[in-house]
Amino acid sequence: MHEHSRYKRRIAERAVGGRGMAIELSVSPLYCESDRGPRATFVEQVEGLTERYQRRTPAARGMLQAVAATLAGRAGARLAVLRAR
Repeated sequence: MHEHSRYKRRIAERAVGGRGMAIELSVSPLYCESDRGPRATFVEQVEGLTERYQRRTPAARGMLQAVAATLAGRAGARLAVLRAR
């Protein structure tokens, strides 16, 4: 595997003091050029902070799931919009 370049990745975090928060990371895609199978691309992950294909931290996703389970419907959607920005 080798590192080819770097790019910025923004992930949403829980609101702090009523304001939305985002974390911007500089990550590297890693390329596997093994002859045994198709060429694959991987992106480094920060344990406890990022997960594959997710745009929120595990903590922010857990908060949104709790809102959805508790409030559901329009009330939950309004609260989630305020919190996720």
